[in-house]
Amino acid sequence: MKTTTIQLNKEVCTIETEVCFEPSGSKQKHTILYVSNPFTPEELNYKGITEQPEYSIKGKNEELDKAWRKYNKAEVAIEKQIIDKAVQDGLLEPDFAKQLKWSRKAGCGCGCSPGWKSRDYRRRSMWLNVTSPSKEEEKKKRKREYASENEAKTLASMVI
Repeated sequence: MKTTTIQLNKEVCTIETEVCFEPSGSKQKHTILYVSNPFTPEELNYKGITEQPEYSIKGKNEELDKAWRKYNKAEVAIEKQIIDKAVQDGLLEPDFAKQLKWSRKAGCGCGCSPGWKSRDYRRRSMWLNVTSPSKEEEKKKRKREYASENEAKTLASMVI
């Protein structure tokens, strides 16, 4: 596993790579790159985005559809910056990165696994995982709070 750093939201974050080769019988034919980014466009204030658009059904509200297109493009652009940094620091091959094309349905036909598809036929799944010190601390804090709540519920149920 290779690592490098990137500055996001005024803090130094770590980028780690992970590779998994798919079995020969797998339906996956191409290499798919998934980017895990803990920050949303509004947290990064990317291109003036300050909040996530309101949820809506596509086609019902033209204004919200336009806001969602802008938001989704911002997410993809942030991922592209992470990929470029990974290429610059030798985590990804430049030729491989040039072949990548964004796909909403890269890993699954329903759209639950968006990612970057390559034209190669190596049958790999690759991940670029971005880790933020502040987000990791938030996660630990939530786990501690959850554990203490469950402990309190358990103790309360035992006292009769």
